[in-house]
Amino acid sequence: MESQELTKRAEELQKLIEQEQHYKQAEALALDIVENADPEDESEIFAQVLFHLSQCLWRNGLPQNALTYARQSCDIASKHHYRDLQARATGIMGLLYSNLSNFPKSLEHYEMSLRIDEELGNKGRIASTYGNMGIVYSNLSDFVHAQHYFQKSLCIHQEIENEQGIAGNLLNIGNLYIHLSDYKTALEYFHKALEIAIKTGNKHGEATCVGSIGNAYVKLEEYETALLYYRNSLVTAEESHNNKSIATSLGNIGSVYVQLSCYKEALENFYKALHCCKSSNNRYGESLWRGNIGAIYLREDFEGYDCKKGEEYLLESIQFFHEHGVKLHEYEMRKFLADMYEREKRWEEFVFQIKRYHELKEQVYSEEVKKIILGNQYTQIIAEKEKELAIEKTRIQERELVMKELEILNTKLVEADQAKNDILGIVVHDLKNPLTVIQLKSDVLQRRNIYLTQDQLISIGESIAVVVQHMNKMISNLLDINALESGKMTMKIVSTDITSLVQEAVTSHGDSASVKNIAVFTEIPSEIPFVLADPEGVYQIVENLLSNAIKFSPPDLTIKVTCEVEEKYISLSVKDNGPGITSEDKKKLFGKFQKLSARPTAGEYSTGLGLSIAKTITEQMGGTLECESVVGEGANFTLRLRRSE
Repeated sequence: MESQELTKRAEELQKLIEQEQHYKQAEALALDIVENADPEDESEIFAQVLFHLSQCLWRNGLPQNALTYARQSCDIASKHHYRDLQARATGIMGLLYSNLSNFPKSLEHYEMSLRIDEELGNKGRIASTYGNMGIVYSNLSDFVHAQHYFQKSLCIHQEIENEQGIAGNLLNIGNLYIHLSDYKTALEYFHKALEIAIKTGNKHGEATCVGSIGNAYVKLEEYETALLYYRNSLVTAEESHNNKSIATSLGNIGSVYVQLSCYKEALENFYKALHCCKSSNNRYGESLWRGNIGAIYLREDFEGYDCKKGEEYLLESIQFFHEHGVKLHEYEMRKFLADMYEREKRWEEFVFQIKRYHELKEQVYSEEVKKIILGNQYTQIIAEKEKELAIEKTRIQERELVMKELEILNTKLVEADQAKNDILGIVVHDLKNPLTVIQLKSDVLQRRNIYLTQDQLISIGESIAVVVQHMNKMISNLLDINALESGKMTMKIVSTDITSLVQEAVTSHGDSASVKNIAVFTEIPSEIPFVLADPEGVYQIVENLLSNAIKFSPPDLTIKVTCEVEEKYISLSVKDNGPGITSEDKKKLFGKFQKLSARPTAGEYSTGLGLSIAKTITEQMGGTLECESVVGEGANFTLRLRRSE
């Protein structure tokens, strides 16, 4: 089989397995792939097919056959260091050995799988392996170790929020409390597990949980309720085609009929369970139900009482459980035999069985064991309470953080509201004065126009135009600062010729400079590199710096505009010879609506927004705008923008 075809068919196999319920079809496909593949193929894909084949055979009740393919998959993975696959293959071998009741081998392979997954940091599989090890120890009636591993598994599943894993461990822990005769606690665990199984649509888990609830009601001697749960469990198990669950449900129903003295119905269900276990090679289940059948034959009120047959069934069951270290079921079966030997006055055999019964019971249910398990229960309760406290502490911290954020936001809102009122006050003041001027000039034009000379009319018109220009500038600045702060004004960063923009700005301010007899000199090197900037933004900054330099410079002085080429930047400086800026004014230089101690030298208007706008535009272009000044020696504003080279 070609590599490409192997990959394609392996993907088909993976999809079938993921769908569950299709294990027979998946088994046929996997066998076909293996039979037609190159026997020498040791690729990771072929090893995965072997692994999936072992999964299918296990699901279809053939654990011994499954073990062969799991071992082959593990050997290839180990040889070529396919570590993840090696961990999975070793893990399923542990599961298969457990199904075959070879518990020492099972634990050995679980330990091997665990070491690899710990290296890989695979928390999900680590948790599952802990749970499986707990089941093995539970089968061995070693409830202390079982509880230990179930708790470890549960903690990890809770950490990674694996609901099915959580449900499985709740179920397993509940079963431990059944053994300890704490049926109320067991039911609490079973119902929690059932809620999760129903929520996640896990039919097999649902059947197991319902069956376990039935077990608790049997112990509480509520047999009709138990029978109802067992029948529901059987229906769910049959829907999922799970032989193990079907056998367990049938056996449980038989156990209830025993309690109701309906021995014929009990035997019928036990034999069905026995047949189901035989067909799926489930030796553990086979021995369990064989022992239950033997116990019925030894009941004196059973019309088919058969001492010889009962003894035969029980001895076979005891032999299996003794060989595999399953103390719980061994001591139960020995008690049935001991009672029969006592009735039959077979005293030597009675003494042996009753002595062995008490030894095993003490080992399984010693006070020390009970204390350790119940201690673990309290440890879990404490852990859960600590977890709840930690969650509540986190919530409190989150609330405190939210409150702090709200306080900060509230402070900002108060500041923003105050700023809004300040701005409104400034705007009203700055617009009121020019409007008053316009109103007065208009009154003069309306009432005295016939008395005014041509020159007077021109002068009034010019003064109105200047005031309107000031108001227009103020409104324009307000719109600009609002657009910048709200993000509505976007910068178009392109390669920009800063030289031409400087020349344009200088030319546009020629008239205002000449009115005050101020000379504007430029020193710009030839072929200066372009800058990365928004052309309109650069012009607005330069225009603002020149406008301020002219406003705050006394007449008959000079303004110098220079450009220098730096390693990564182009710097543009506008230096005036005005009064300079005090250290106090420097702190609020680039703020909005700031009124500085220095005033325009010819009564020009100033909105207090120009430098704030220039600073914001500069920063949005990735540049810097700074000011150096000594009182009495003028001010030097320097704009730095990135070179486009």
